[in-house]
Amino acid sequence: MQSAPIFALLQRYVLPVFLEIPPCPPEKSGCEHMGVGHKLACEFAFHERAYAAVLTPDCVLSDGTISYLQEFARSGIELVLAAALRFGEEPFFARLRERGVLRDDAPAGEPLTIPNRDMVYAAVHGFHSHSASCEYGSSYYPLVPHCAWWRVPGEDGIVLYSLSWAPLLIDYATFEGHDTTTMDRWTIDGDYIYKNLDRIKRIHLITDSDEGFIASWAPLEMQETRQTGILKPSWIGRPAWSLQFIRAFHSSFFDPFKRKMFFRPVRWHSRPLDASKWSPVEEQSMRLLCEFLPRPVDGQGDAPAAVTKPKVEGAAIGAAALQCLRVMTLSRLALAALCGDRYARLSIIWHLRRNWYQFRERPFSELPPTRA
Repeated sequence: MQSAPIFALLQRYVLPVFLEIPPCPPEKSGCEHMGVGHKLACEFAFHERAYAAVLTPDCVLSDGTISYLQEFARSGIELVLAAALRFGEEPFFARLRERGVLRDDAPAGEPLTIPNRDMVYAAVHGFHSHSASCEYGSSYYPLVPHCAWWRVPGEDGIVLYSLSWAPLLIDYATFEGHDTTTMDRWTIDGDYIYKNLDRIKRIHLITDSDEGFIASWAPLEMQETRQTGILKPSWIGRPAWSLQFIRAFHSSFFDPFKRKMFFRPVRWHSRPLDASKWSPVEEQSMRLLCEFLPRPVDGQGDAPAAVTKPKVEGAAIGAAALQCLRVMTLSRLALAALCGDRYARLSIIWHLRRNWYQFRERPFSELPPTRA
């Protein structure tokens, strides 16, 4: 690695420190094993009383993000968080090429320089189904929705409310103790920040993509969330989606800090902001969210404001239809497995494991089996 031209360029700006990560044991997923590296790095930063930006292996920051982070640090900000969703590798990269900021013929050792708005354009047109399923009222039925978002018509942008945040800046000089137990069983985007909030007072959420943007991706077929035809009528899809979101919102997947920050709208925009187009979407989205979620008073604390229950008639029909569909699918797989179909047997095992992980509220990253 040290012989790579890009590594030589890196050494002109930072001092690389090698922290060895042991091989991934067979019983752990790649995502869970990533926590081993994050734990080592965070413990090192804590020991050095340093600033840290915690990144994943498959991510890229937009041009200018680091400059903003430096300004935040100089101004005394102790924690900077950016909404972090998953994008589809194929459409995301295709859109970057379309914008001319990703070139296949770029010379080796040349850093990627992707302006914020070009990256946002690629992102909002290149969602992975894991994130596309979180569009309000979509015909997906996500297992654990981690955000809610709305497109702004004609703007190539979205209004986003997120339960998933990436710690782009942590001031470890503020820490008295350091709890890393999250990364023994989960990933950095679990409750690591929540467990270490005691001494952190000055927090900045990046709510405007012009300040910074982080993109992470995966192949479209990886952990694909499929659309469900029964949910396409809005009178069924929206209530069913809302009830699923309520269940996830109040689960232990998301800690009280994430629930508190959820109601801060985030603007991802690839054009100059036009208040006449963005404000109505923000107002409508907040009104819809408050129909089924308790909003903290003034965005602080956990005291709920008055909310109305979501309309459940359509949700009940949609949920019942989905359960019937699942039973039919598993019954068909069971019959095929009894007849010796190896793919059906592996599929049943995969479904059972996924449900078990969901029941235990643990991340599940295994790919479903494919026919040989």
